[in-house]
This record gives sequence, structure tokens and C-alpha cells, in this order.
Amino acid sequence: MELINIPNSTNNINISNNNFNSNNNNNTKGVQLTFKNITYKVENRKYKKQLKKQTEARKKKNDDYESNNKPASFTDIKVEKELTILNNVSGVIEKGELCALMGPSGSGKSTLLDILAERKSTGKITGKLLINGKEVGDAYKKFCSYVTQEDVLLQTATVFETIKFYADLKLPEMAEEEKIKRVEQVIEDVGLTKRRDSKVGGILPGGIIMKGLSGGEKRRVSIGCGLVTNPSLIFLDEPTSGLDSVTALSIMKTLLDLTKTKGCTIIASIHQPRGEIFELFNKVMVVIKGKMIYSGNNILQYFEQLGYTCPNNMNPADFCLDAAVEIGDGDRYDEICTQWQKIWENEIVNEITQPFIAVEKPKATPWSYQYYILLKRSWKDFLRNQGNFIARVGTAIVTGLLFGACFAGLKETEADVQKIIGVIFFLITGLNLTPFAVISLFLSQRTLFNAERASKVYHSFPYYLAMVTVETFVVLLVALINATICYLIAHLRWDASYFFYAMMIYFFVHLLSDFLICTLANLTGTSDMTFAYGSGFCVIFMLFAGFYVPVQELPVSFGWLHYINPLFYSFVSLMQVQFKDLPIKCSQPANSTIPCQFNNGNQVLSYYGIDEWSRDESFGIVILWAAFFFTTSYLALHYLNREKR
Repeated sequence: MELINIPNSTNNINISNNNFNSNNNNNTKGVQLTFKNITYKVENRKYKKQLKKQTEARKKKNDDYESNNKPASFTDIKVEKELTILNNVSGVIEKGELCALMGPSGSGKSTLLDILAERKSTGKITGKLLINGKEVGDAYKKFCSYVTQEDVLLQTATVFETIKFYADLKLPEMAEEEKIKRVEQVIEDVGLTKRRDSKVGGILPGGIIMKGLSGGEKRRVSIGCGLVTNPSLIFLDEPTSGLDSVTALSIMKTLLDLTKTKGCTIIASIHQPRGEIFELFNKVMVVIKGKMIYSGNNILQYFEQLGYTCPNNMNPADFCLDAAVEIGDGDRYDEICTQWQKIWENEIVNEITQPFIAVEKPKATPWSYQYYILLKRSWKDFLRNQGNFIARVGTAIVTGLLFGACFAGLKETEADVQKIIGVIFFLITGLNLTPFAVISLFLSQRTLFNAERASKVYHSFPYYLAMVTVETFVVLLVALINATICYLIAHLRWDASYFFYAMMIYFFVHLLSDFLICTLANLTGTSDMTFAYGSGFCVIFMLFAGFYVPVQELPVSFGWLHYINPLFYSFVSLMQVQFKDLPIKCSQPANSTIPCQFNNGNQVLSYYGIDEWSRDESFGIVILWAAFFFTTSYLALHYLNREKR
């Protein structure tokens, strides 16, 4: 293909959409979206390295650089502190249009889509977004809905529950009956009426597979979640990605129907769609190397004017992408971009309309209501995904029985003192290790949380409280089952006040360990790293808990570690509960000349160097450790491993 001169006039190029708009005059819901001079820059993290390399190259000035057949010498290229991803991109999308945003990988189309949907959280953005020709500020979000490329949905929820969840949090002031009607209508709009009560399905934490919807049906659910607020603008990132050709065509026809029946303005980034899908779009925008080279409804005619003719029997979408890439790599790329900018400034900009539009700032959903809705969903998910719960409770029962069997029928004698201490220590360490079973659960929830937070469905704190509420119930149950079984069989100090105090300590040991693993999972974002760091912490905690080596015998250089060890304070508190003022029978024969090592429990406490502690102050420190890991877990969830757009 040979690039001919760019035409000075665009009289022969159909760039208007008057014919299409006339078919939708009766539709009053949609809006016109205009974006002007959008520029997006990010920090060049390699700036110092590139600058240093360039300086060294200039000093060297040897033949290695001169013989390099590049269009410009490395020493002549200007190293920028900021990288320009989008450069002065403008366009207008009319009410009720289905617009394709096209371009090769790395062209900036997904970045532009994120900016149009106001989801870009990094970098520096300049330019204007207009609704019906006006800037509407924070109210812009009320017009928009965004559907991600990946369908991140709760596997145990039904289609109705998934969409209703979005309705509850995004439409809190709407009456319950109206919400249900809205959800039912959305389900009908996306063609899932027959699958209303089917679970989404997928791979649950732990590898359990739950049967559910197909890939195309999950994509429809994602679209339905976006439709529940009755948006005027819908943005979709690669809506046909990962779908077979038949399902992809069906999804796009559903979107086209929404533009006709609802008047929605839909913008979808798409990569080489099949010909039937390409023909559904009313407008095509092409972005190459961060610049717009075309926006209109007759791209083939425009490319033909530039000297690129689509061969017969070739997919127009493939041709357009190939031609665009060739333009981007050609010598006249900048000239074509400049020419298109003039078309925009002189002709298309005149099509921007300014009809009246009601602007209302979106109201925030109260945290208490968010917590209620999230807690309700978490309980349902917990009850439907019982595999992890059964495994944890089963492990608690088995280990409790094993501990009890190994230390059954202990008596308050000198001979059984070490065994009693062993029971206490191994109960603590067992509850400290049990939370490793929920790493996959924390990480899978994190993926869903990131997707929903990016959509601004709820705040992270109500979500975290809801998750912790359910997890605390499980932790309490596991700790009580494990410790109670062991206490019953081993015959530890059984007085009611001592027993319930000990149960509280075991509960908080398990709780702080759970929060620690949650913190590590949120910090690292991977199961392997969580296991690695978690096992390291647990080994150190056990070694310096005061059981293997009494605290007064620890080396001075690192003996201080027991002071920052939550298991040490748990061990101290439980030892105080078990041995404080406890009479111990001497197991030596009456005629023995060897004195008893321990005549009462206070001597045991003194031997381990913990007699100066009280059960209350050590237990108070355990509670503080639980509060500390609770806080770090939330902060890691809120600030780290976010969805980066």
C-alpha cells in the first residue's frame, strides 16, 4: 500500500452521524460525550538511568553509535522525565451510539477508556470531559458505568443476588420494591431471565469447582451490574475477549439493543473483531501511538482517501488495524495526526450540542448501610462455601482429640507439670498455625475486592469489617472446639473462672494469628510469599515463647525478642491461669531424700521466669497484639496491591 497525499478537504469523507441520530430522536435518555485535548503523562522511572547512559554515550563519541542504523542517534534523542501516553486526543460520541475504540496493543486505547470512565488513578491527566457540551464535575460519575475485561464475580452468588448487590449499594435511597423491579428488568435486558437463580460458579478457594454460568453468561452478568444504575454512558474494556465468535456476536447484539431501546451511549475498546461484529458499530475511533487518527462512521472511505483500499473478502476490522499500524510506522504519521486534529477543530467540534441536562451530585452511601449489605453477602458466601469451614473445624476436632489422647488424665502432681505445660504450649502453637488454611480464601476475596473498589461500589472499611465479622465467628468456634476437647480429656484446671479465662486467651491467640496471616496476604498478594513469611514468623514466635528456653536463660544479644512476641504473652497468661497458687502434689516416695522440685504452681512460674507477670496484664498485651494486626491488615488491604489503572 502506498500512502498518497492527505486530502486538503474532507468534503468527500463522511464524518457526520446525522443519519444515525435521526433514528433515535424519540429516545431521551442518552447523552452526548465529548472529550477535548486529553493528554496523559506518567513518570519515566528509567529517566535517571537513560540520562546517565546518554551522557556516557556523548562523552564516548565512538564509532559504535555512529554505525547504528537508526533514524536518530541515541545521543540526539531527548530523554523526558515524563512519558506521554496520550497526546491531545479529542472526540465526540453521540447519544445512542455504539462506538468501537480500536488500536494495536500499547496504542493507548485502554488508557483512553479508563480516563473517559474516570477510573485512572495514576499519572497526570489534562483535558476536558463534557456531557452534552458541559462540564458536570463530580456528577459525571452518575452518568457512567464501566465493565471490566475480566468477569470478577462472587462464585457462590446467583445472577439475581449479584445484580441486586450493586443495586443495594449504588441505589441506597430507592425503595426495595423498586430495586427488585429494576434488577428484574436488567436481567431481562441482558437475556438472563432463565438463569436468574443460577449461581455464577467458578473455582472456589481451595480448588473446589462450583458449576455455574458459561463465559458469555458471566459477561452478561457483568454488563447487568453496570446497567443497574440506569447509566447514560457505558464503557466496556474488550467485551468480547475470551469468548467464542458466536457468544461474542451475541454479546455485541445485546449492547446494540441497549443503544436502541435505552438510548445508552456505549464505548467499547475492541481488538480485531470479526466482520459481523465490526458492522454493528455506529462509530469507530482509532488511536495509534497515543494520538487519534480517525473518529467517524466511514473509516474505510477515509483510509481509501489516504491511499489504503480494503481488499475484497478481507475483514474490515483487520484491514483497519493493519492500515493504522502502517500509518503509525510511516514517515507521515505526524502529518496525518495533525490533519485529523484540524478536521476535529474545524468540523466535528461544531456538532457538539448543549441540550438541558439535570446535574445532581451523587450522594454517598452510609458506611453502616454498606456494612449491612456486605455482611449479608459474606454470610451467604460462608454458608454456601463450607469446604474451608469444615476443614478448619475438622482439624480443630482431630488435633483436640490427639492432644487430649497424648496427655489424657493429667494430675496436679510434680510428675505431670511438664506435660501440662506441653499441652498449653502446643495448643497455642496449633491455633497459631491453623490460619495458614485460609490464605487462599483471603487472596481470592482480595481479587473481588479490588475489582469492586475500582468501581467505587463501597469503601474498604465496611468491607473489611464485614469480612472480619464472619472470620471472627469461625475463629471463635475453632478455638473453643480445639481447646475445650483438649481440656476435657487432659483434665487441666477446670474451675469455671479459670476455664473461661483460658478460652478467651486461646480465642485471641487464634484471632491475632488470623489477622497476622491476613496482613501478610494483603502485603504480599501471593500465597507463596505469605507462606514463606508466615512460617518464618511462626518459627520465631514458638522459639521465643518461653517454653523451650526459659526467658532468663535466653542469650542477651537477642533475648529481647520475646518482648515483641505475642505467643510469649499468651503463654505467660495461660501459665498464670493454670499454675497461680495451685497446690502441686509431690510424686517422690515418702522415704526419699530427694526433695520435690515444685511444691506449688508459683514455683513453676518462678522457674520459667514469669512469676512477676499477672494474667491480666499479659492478656491485655495479647489483646493489643490482636488490635495491632487487625489494624495492619486493614491498612495493607486499603493501601497496597490495589488495582492499578
